[in-house]
Amino acid sequence: MNETLLKSKIPELQACTNISEINKGFSGDKKYLIEFDNGRNYLLRTSSLSNFSRKEAEFKVLREMKRYDVLIQEPISIGISVRTLRYDDEIDLVKSSKKELNGRRLYSNQDLVKLEKVQILKSLSLSLDDIKHLVEEISTINVS
Repeated sequence: MNETLLKSKIPELQACTNISEINKGFSGDKKYLIEFDNGRNYLLRTSSLSNFSRKEAEFKVLREMKRYDVLIQEPISIGISVRTLRYDDEIDLVKSSKKELNGRRLYSNQDLVKLEKVQILKSLSLSLDDIKHLVEEISTINVS
C-alpha cells in the first residue's frame, strides 16, 4: 500500500510527514513507520481481516500493559509480538525481570536491551541455541 492510499484510507495520517514500509519482523502483517513533524513516530501494522479476533486480543493486551506503565515501547516498535515475548521467556532466551501475580511480565531497561540484541541476532537467521549462547557471551563482556 503506498503513502497516498494509506492517507486516503486513514484521515489521521494526512498530517504525517513520511510513511515508510518496514520489511522486518516475523508476522505476515504489513508494517509502516509513520513520522510526524513533532518528532513522534508510530508503528502502523495492517493485517488480513481473517486475523481480526487475534489482533483485537493483542491490542487489548498492549493497552492493558500501557495502562500499567509497562515499558513495552521499544520491543513493540521493533516488531516483537506478545507471543514472541512469551516464547522467549518460556525457553529462557529473554526472561522478564519481574512478573505480576496475574502473570504479566515486566521488562526493565536492561531486559529491553537484551531483547533488541536477540532481535538483531534473529535477523541473521541464527538458531535459537546460537542466539542464547551469543547473548550470554555478549552479557559477560566487560566494556570498561
